[in-house]
Amino acid sequence: MFRQVRNHFDNIRAMLVIGWQADRSVTLWYYVTAGLSAVAPVFIGILLNVLIDHLVVPPGTHIAVPAAAIAALAGYFALVSINNAVDHGLHIQYFDYLFRYRLQDACAYRFCEKLTQLDVAHLEDPNIQNLITKVRDTHQWRVPDFLRMLGYTFSALVTYLAAAIALVQFGWWIVDVVTLVAIPRLVMRARFGDLQWSMYGSGAPEARKLWYLSWLLSESSSLREMKIFQSAPILLGRLRSLQTRIFALGTEPLRRYRTVSVIAPLAEGGVVLGLAAMSLHEVTGGAMTVGRYVFFVTMLQQLLSAAASVGANLGSLHENGLYVASFRSLLALPRVIEPPINGVRFPLAPPRIEFDDVGFAYPNGHAVLDHVSFVIEPGESVALVGINGAGKSTIIKLLCRFYDVTSGRILINGVDIRDVDLDNWCAHLGTLFQDFVQYHLSVRDNILMGHANSDDARRIESAADKAGAGAFIRKLPGGFDQMLGTEFEDGEQLSGGQWQKLAIARAFYQAPPVLVMDEPTSAIDAEAEYEIFTNLEREYREKTLILVSHRFSTVRNADRILVIDNGRLTESGTHEDLVLAGTKYAAMFEAQASGYR
Repeated sequence: MFRQVRNHFDNIRAMLVIGWQADRSVTLWYYVTAGLSAVAPVFIGILLNVLIDHLVVPPGTHIAVPAAAIAALAGYFALVSINNAVDHGLHIQYFDYLFRYRLQDACAYRFCEKLTQLDVAHLEDPNIQNLITKVRDTHQWRVPDFLRMLGYTFSALVTYLAAAIALVQFGWWIVDVVTLVAIPRLVMRARFGDLQWSMYGSGAPEARKLWYLSWLLSESSSLREMKIFQSAPILLGRLRSLQTRIFALGTEPLRRYRTVSVIAPLAEGGVVLGLAAMSLHEVTGGAMTVGRYVFFVTMLQQLLSAAASVGANLGSLHENGLYVASFRSLLALPRVIEPPINGVRFPLAPPRIEFDDVGFAYPNGHAVLDHVSFVIEPGESVALVGINGAGKSTIIKLLCRFYDVTSGRILINGVDIRDVDLDNWCAHLGTLFQDFVQYHLSVRDNILMGHANSDDARRIESAADKAGAGAFIRKLPGGFDQMLGTEFEDGEQLSGGQWQKLAIARAFYQAPPVLVMDEPTSAIDAEAEYEIFTNLEREYREKTLILVSHRFSTVRNADRILVIDNGRLTESGTHEDLVLAGTKYAAMFEAQASGYR
C-alpha cells in the first residue's frame, strides 16, 4: 500500500514537471482557476445565509429592506457570476482545453523523442515492444488525463476542505460521518481502475492480440493480400472472438461496480438527509436562524459532493496513473550502448576496420558469431555473402554499434569501437538496409533526409541520376517537389524498385566515408542494377564500400569477398580466387549462375 501511494506521488511529481515545462502559464492558471471555483461555493453560501436572515420577518410585518440584505443580494449574484466566469469561462472552456492540448503535444513529443533514442537492442526486445505498444495506444489521452484528473481532484479537495471548515462550528463529527460514508465509492472506483488496466493496459496476451489484429485489418499492404487470399472473414472472425472474450472478462466485475455505484449515492443522500433532519428542531425552537440552517444544509451537500468527487477522481487518478507508470517506464529505459566519455574522434575519411576474434550472442542467448577476424582497409570494397542466418547482418549491426561484441574487439584505426565517439562514428557511416524507409514526404525530402541544411539542387539531381531515379522523378507532376505515398493529398505512389532507387540516391547525396549496403538492389532490375553499381564503383573509388547481397552479379566486382557460414568466416578473396578454390562460394555461384544459362 505504501509503495503504491509513493508511486502515485512520483507520477504526480513527474507529470507536473512535464506540464510545467510544456507551458508554465497554462499549468499555473489551470490549477489557480480550479482552486478559485472550488472555494467560491462557501462564500456564496455565507452570502445566502446573510440574505435570508435579513429577509425573514414575522408574517404581517412591513419593514424597509435592510441595506445588509441588498448588499448580500448584490454580493451573492456578483459572486455567482464571477464564479461562473472563472469556472466555465476560464477553467473549463479555456484553460482545460489549452492544458489538454499542451500536455498531448508534450507527451507525444517525449514519446517520439524517446523512441529515437532507444538502442536497437530495445527495439528487438519483445518485452520492450509490448511496453512501446501500450504507451503508443494511450500516451496522448490517458497520460494527459492524469494531470487533468489531478486538477479535478484538487478542485474537489479544495471544496471539501472549505466546506469542512465551514461546518466545524456545527461539529467535527458531522465532517467525519460524511467522509466515512463516501469511502466505499473511492474503494470501488480504484478497483474499477485496476479492472480497466488488467483488461486493456497490463499487456495481457488477449489484449495484445486484439491490438495486432486491429492493426493488421487496417494496413494497406495486408488488405491487398486479404483480397487475393480471401482471408478477411477469418481475421474478422478472430477479431470478433477476441472482442467477445475480453468483454466477457470484464462484465461480472462491472456488474458489481454498477451495484455499488447505484447504492452509494442513495446511502450518502440518506445520511445527509438524516443530519439535516436532526437540526430541524433547532430552527423551530429558535436556536438556529433559517439562513444559518440553509447555510448548514448547503455546506452539508457541498461536503458530500466534494467527498464523493474526491473519491471518484482519486479512483480515476489511480487508473490513469497505471498508464502514466508505463509512460514513465518507457522514458526511464537506460542506454544499452553507452557512448564513451571523451571518446576518440577521427577526421571524416575512410578508416581501417578490423574485426579481431569477434564472438557475439544476442541478449536471449542465441549465439551468432564465433571467432570472426578480418580487416577492411581504407577505400576497399568488401562483399559479405552467405546463406540466410549465417551472421552477415549481425556483422553490420556490430559495425554500426547497434550491439557490443560478446568477445573479441572491433578496432577503428586501431581504437576499440567502444572508445570511439559514437556520433563521430555514425557520421562516418551511410547505410542502406533492405527494409529501408519509404518517407511519405517530397522526393527532395527523401533524398535530403538528415541533410536538410545542405539543400543543393544540382547535387540532389546528380544523386538521383546516379541512383537511376532521375528519369522517373522528372516525369512526376511535381518533379523533385512531388509528394510521395498515399498518406497525404496529391501523393504519388511509387513501385518497390523506384522507392529503392530513392533510398540509394540518399546514399549518393550523403557520400559518407563508409557506405554499408544490405541487399540494396533487391527490387531493381538487372540493367538498372549494373548502372547503379558502375556509378557506385566510380563514386567510392577512394571510399569504403561494404556490401551484403545474395546476387553474385553484384558482389563479384568487390575487391574482396568474405564468405560467412554458420557464424564463422570460412573464405576470403576475390571472385576469381574463390571460384577457382571450388569450395562453398563456388558452389553458391554455380547454383545461381546455372539459372541464367
